[in-house]
Amino acid sequence: EHLHGPTNGGPRDSRLAASASSPQRRAVLVAFPLHEAHASRLLTDLLEEFRSPLTVAGAEGPVRFLLKSHPSFPLRRFCRRPPALPQWIAWSDQPLNESLAQADLLLYAGPTSTGWEAALSGVPVLKYQSDLLDIDAGHELDGLPIHACTRGTLRASLSRFLCERDRRSPPDPRLINECFGKVDEALWVSLVRQPCRS
Repeated sequence: EHLHGPTNGGPRDSRLAASASSPQRRAVLVAFPLHEAHASRLLTDLLEEFRSPLTVAGAEGPVRFLLKSHPSFPLRRFCRRPPALPQWIAWSDQPLNESLAQADLLLYAGPTSTGWEAALSGVPVLKYQSDLLDIDAGHELDGLPIHACTRGTLRASLSRFLCERDRRSPPDPRLINECFGKVDEALWVSLVRQPCRS
């Protein structure tokens, strides 16, 4: 529903706006997929690559990484022993729309539709492709190109995207309606309340 709101493509309140628009802050939201091997690989590669912080020209302090697991596939499903995290990496329990409002970039690995939701919210998106089979291949949306990176290009790709400050540019609203049509709540309630006929 938040994709259809008047604030689509921007933060929801002044506190988030200050955080998201400040030239001194950079934040990457990392969305984990619904597949154990791909989620585990993304976490492992991310922690190995960013044992040392990522800094971006014009920003104070290291880039913050906010890790978000899928609500149907929590951390315990793909990581038995949660690793120690450096101070610039942390898990997020915020709703996705609030997390996106604070993000300068979404990094994700498939399978998940989070990349679509972020792009349709106007957030720059980068897909992480490991050496595992890309089970998201062929699921792209027409008119919504998604850039990709690999283990070898991860740091450079993130740095380049974060230096390009053209944020919050939602696509044509018709594309949003095509992908995530508004829910007619009254219709659904009426259907659910109808008695079953045997």
